[in-house]
Amino acid sequence: METVGNIASWTSRRTDRKEIVKAILKKPMLGQSFLVPSPIYYANLEYCLNKAGSEAAKTFLGSGSKIKCERKWVGRDPFTRKWDVYKHTKHRDNINHREYLCSVKIHGNDPELASVYWESSGGDDVDVKIKNLTQDQIDSIPHHYLMVLIDTWNDNKHTLSGGDITTMFKDALEGMQGVFPIKSGGSMYWLPPEQKQQWLDVQEALEDIIPVQLFSQAGDSTTLDSLFIALEGELEDDIKYLEEIVNENDLSEHALKKRKSKSEKLHAMVSGYKGVLGGRLDGIVQRLSQAENVSLQAGSSAAAIIEDDEIFSDLPF
Repeated sequence: METVGNIASWTSRRTDRKEIVKAILKKPMLGQSFLVPSPIYYANLEYCLNKAGSEAAKTFLGSGSKIKCERKWVGRDPFTRKWDVYKHTKHRDNINHREYLCSVKIHGNDPELASVYWESSGGDDVDVKIKNLTQDQIDSIPHHYLMVLIDTWNDNKHTLSGGDITTMFKDALEGMQGVFPIKSGGSMYWLPPEQKQQWLDVQEALEDIIPVQLFSQAGDSTTLDSLFIALEGELEDDIKYLEEIVNENDLSEHALKKRKSKSEKLHAMVSGYKGVLGGRLDGIVQRLSQAENVSLQAGSSAAAIIEDDEIFSDLPF
């Protein structure tokens, strides 16, 4: 049975950005369309604070103890983010005891400006960059937690989170013609046959870093019905929006350009799937045609205003 399309998906997980960039650069064509986001260092620091807390508590503290960070409000400073770190211990009477350990902050989005601070015996704040801590300074605050934090930060400060990875794939896929999400949250996309090779290139480039999947779909009735439902769901909001702006009969230059852009997007998508879905698209085609008729029946039609650059001049149906 003929293949009518493919399903692209991936498994998000925290990954070192440098590994992704290195892999993508091996595929020159991917490098032109596959944008790898920069690490968000303050988010990575918070991740490291809690990961280090979990590991330190499990290894060095008794059962029921936890080490967790709490985000602090820093007033009017929009660039500095701060956290207090506490040890939580349950006593025999099941009452939670909360003990302050230290504080950590990062200025801007610079990993070298991540520092840990605490109050010295003299009552002054000691503030030292995480990477420059001496053994004496480490010993002056909870030793085990800080040692784990340093290792965790060195391992994870340049990573992308699972959410960053998903955003990266979504941006790449949504820039490919005829591709649309078929799962809420955007972790599974339908690819028309002509986009299959590009996704295979992604899969090959990242095979040792991020699990990337591709499932080819045969054109049986179940697949086509599911494809239509997913496509209709993807187009519904855009169709409603087009109908609304057409019915407003706003013939200003801005409104006409907006109408033209939206209709071109819809026509391209419908045209691309017309050969596969056939009569299943009749309802969508009818709605687009009605929107066209309303537009052309206006006192000063869009076609007359923009002359040869008509909004609906390239209808494929």
